[in-house]
Amino acid sequence: TSTSTSTSTSTSTSFESLILVVSPPQTLTINCEHIADYMTWIAEWISTGGNVVGESTCKDQSQVAINVAASSVALSDIPLLECYEANVVDFEFTLTDDCGSAPVSVSARLVLWSPQSYNIEPSETICVGGTLGVSNKTCSCSKDCLSCLGTDPGVCTRCRSGLYNWNGECVDACPSGLVSSEFGESLFGRACYKADVSCVGELLERKTYCSCEALSGGIFGCAECVANTTAAACVSCDADRYRVDGRCPREVTCQRNAIVGVVTTEKCNCGDADCFECKVTKTSAPVCNICRNAQYLYPPMGTCVSSCPHEEGLVEGRFVGDYRRRCRTPYTCTHNSVDEVDHEDAGKGCRCQNGCFKCAFTYAGEVCLRCKDSLYLSNGECVERCSFGQTQYGVGAYGRECREPFVCSGFEDPDGLPCQCDSKRNCHTCKWNFFNMPASSFCTNCRNGFYLYEGVCVQECPLSYKKDETTSLYGRSCIPIV
Repeated sequence: TSTSTSTSTSTSTSFESLILVVSPPQTLTINCEHIADYMTWIAEWISTGGNVVGESTCKDQSQVAINVAASSVALSDIPLLECYEANVVDFEFTLTDDCGSAPVSVSARLVLWSPQSYNIEPSETICVGGTLGVSNKTCSCSKDCLSCLGTDPGVCTRCRSGLYNWNGECVDACPSGLVSSEFGESLFGRACYKADVSCVGELLERKTYCSCEALSGGIFGCAECVANTTAAACVSCDADRYRVDGRCPREVTCQRNAIVGVVTTEKCNCGDADCFECKVTKTSAPVCNICRNAQYLYPPMGTCVSSCPHEEGLVEGRFVGDYRRRCRTPYTCTHNSVDEVDHEDAGKGCRCQNGCFKCAFTYAGEVCLRCKDSLYLSNGECVERCSFGQTQYGVGAYGRECREPFVCSGFEDPDGLPCQCDSKRNCHTCKWNFFNMPASSFCTNCRNGFYLYEGVCVQECPLSYKKDETTSLYGRSCIPIV
């Protein structure tokens, strides 16, 4: 408590008068970007000496009017202060009374804090992350405060944990008549603002933007935001950003001149009729990621091309239909999926020619490796029948081939490769002859106790034939009855 005494003389007696400071001035914290909105508050705060409460004992009265006068800083000087980091303005107030008591001087602090101060590296005035300035001096803020004044840790400039900054303190809810910046899900940077406040951002020295970031709940790139008594939101974005669902992303996904997945009046353009989907910004060329019209995506440039540069180790990769084709390094495709584990597109979609189950995309083009749908593999393609002089090898709907006639014995061909005589695997040795019927070989030796009859393995011999007398499960046959 500060006191001052003065002796006054009347016609009858003398006495001492005192000015007592009952309650010291309060610190006022204001967002410097809204000085114009808060000048009446600041003026009122100055006129009351920071809400100082004083008493006088003049003439033994318990209360006499206390006069407050500010010195050293004029109200008109405040808007001229820089607004890219916190400013602390110390006011000196002089308290007097009507009795001529000795004046009492008190000081109060006006803090003009900037939302930018928590986006920059720690400065000598702002404590961020336990560090103060380039000197790396240690500092600390309260547990719910992310950044605070280095000279006065009790003044928070940015709160966390979902609390709101009001007058440099972190509170659970804003006082009546103020709006909470609850737009978005960010638990950092929430603050209390006057109702119906509007902010139009401008590029500042620190390359950050007006307090819309805090007002709209952490939306970067917001050029203009509005708060009312129920909500706060971004209403327009910076020139290099899109306004999407209340956010301001720098990059969006574009399909058919519309931003994907949102309802917005913003338009976009991939700039290429062959590009179905692209990534776009307002400051750079679109980057295509899905092509159409049977064109191939060239990933290094994000463009659509009719053929891929083989000299760069890329081949034409086909997907389902005329969409999603892309240039890739050589690979094999099995059942519409890249099946090479070490390939950069392993597991991603691909497509072989019609009737092909497994194919390879090479510098020479697409080569089928295995057919399906009862088609025959011939020179990398799938055909319905083989050329004259070839055997139509294969017993199932998959893996049929056009080959030179050969003998399959013990499930191996003359080159030691796997082969099969029939679907039930009852034939041990067979001939795959040219011009044979589909899925039909000529068996010469049966197994599993079956009997050979006219190139086919049967369990029972037909009429006029009898079973031979061999006891082996191999080599049995039907012989004519003489």
